Amino acid sequence: RQGINAEYMGDVPFTPPMIDLSSAYKSSGVVSFSSDGTKIANAAGVRLCIRDAQSLEVVKIHTCADKIGNLEWSSDSEHVLCTLAGRSTIQIFGAHSFGQVGRIDEGIGGLVTANWLPDGQHIATTSEFQLWMTIWNLDDERRSKQLRNPKFTDSHQLCMSCTRDGSFMAVVERKDCKDFIVIIDLATIEMAKRWEAEAGSDIQQMNWSPDGSVLCCTNGSLSYRVLLYAPDGGLLSTISPEDCVLGVKCVAWSQDSRLIALGSLDGKVRLVSLLNWQPFATLSHAHKVTSEQAIVFQEEEYSDDPQGTVLCKYVVCPASYTLHGGATGAGEKVTRLGVDRAAFSHNGQFLATHDATTPNAVWIWNVCTVSLEAVVVQMKSVKWISWDPCHSRLGIATGAQRFFLWTPGGCTCVDTVTPDFCVHHFQWNVGGTALVLEDKTAFCLAFPAWNEA
Repeated sequence: RQGINAEYMGDVPFTPPMIDLSSAYKSSGVVSFSSDGTKIANAAGVRLCIRDAQSLEVVKIHTCADKIGNLEWSSDSEHVLCTLAGRSTIQIFGAHSFGQVGRIDEGIGGLVTANWLPDGQHIATTSEFQLWMTIWNLDDERRSKQLRNPKFTDSHQLCMSCTRDGSFMAVVERKDCKDFIVIIDLATIEMAKRWEAEAGSDIQQMNWSPDGSVLCCTNGSLSYRVLLYAPDGGLLSTISPEDCVLGVKCVAWSQDSRLIALGSLDGKVRLVSLLNWQPFATLSHAHKVTSEQAIVFQEEEYSDDPQGTVLCKYVVCPASYTLHGGATGAGEKVTRLGVDRAAFSHNGQFLATHDATTPNAVWIWNVCTVSLEAVVVQMKSVKWISWDPCHSRLGIATGAQRFFLWTPGGCTCVDTVTPDFCVHHFQWNVGGTALVLEDKTAFCLAFPAWNEA
């Protein structure tokens, strides 16, 4: 159990949480909370281990036919999908059953991706060379469906998105050098709608709004073009600012489906309101931030004991602060551009962004006032950011031996369980009461105890 240094904002003291950390457990870099947050699954070579998320007691251990490359929980938290590295094979295991409950072999077509659909009864797989996508019915193989020519993005991801309630799935089909949007009814696994995207479209991202009423499609990096469609194929709006040449890099919806944040390669975030379907504010990531604009938290290391133990704290910069670009590794130059991450808090009050040209900084904006709230400057490049799903708390990972948290009251940092444990990624559970911290070969759980008073 660790106490963390407190920072102060104005005259209001920030009481940092006490955090319980579990022991570190071996993993091959694949670990995930179940959808309901009660269980946690991790891969260690060919073994799939399922644990209770509170006690960390082992519930089940399954052995796969080969090394596990990826795993994913079903929406009902009853089954785990394991993709085997080096094989075109998927094995499905039950959280409480013995042995595998299902197996899919794609054969000579190869396997690129495999994902659960929201109903927990179907799995979508894609073959190599963009030949087809198959939707497998686990109860009856004869009811499985195939879609030819699914489109992959430039980052080799399937251009697909499902509504949050599991009603529809949208897929981009590439045919005759044109993009077609296909809407599939997940209740019947039948095509509900198909239409050709606007002329000249090169769709690279698709994102349903949380309420499933709008489908946002963005072009590639060479052209700024955002298409907003209704589920029936009606074009609601086309967003193409005249002052922007380069394209959109990331998209984020607010939880109430009223706002879209579009992060682009020019280092700006444009906020779009669904009241008029057009941008109403532009957020720029200037390299110089003054104390009048926002509070700048800077991570620092220090030692205050004779043994030379290195500790970490945040200091508030009193005057203007200049952000510098950093290299991604030894001897490397910064070649990445644009806003590559954007995420709204659970209530839409805050927006967190990351600009690749200043890789050590996280920008936090107040959406209500459309102004910069804070900038968190880390010693290392930021690898991952994610909001608590139930509170305004932002987690930050940098690949250091520490984990970082920002709240409207201040910043905290916590050392990991062992000096050689580095946090490269993390996940919140569904209630925001626990996190799984991930190193490349191990993981541990963190349980923050917040003083809500």
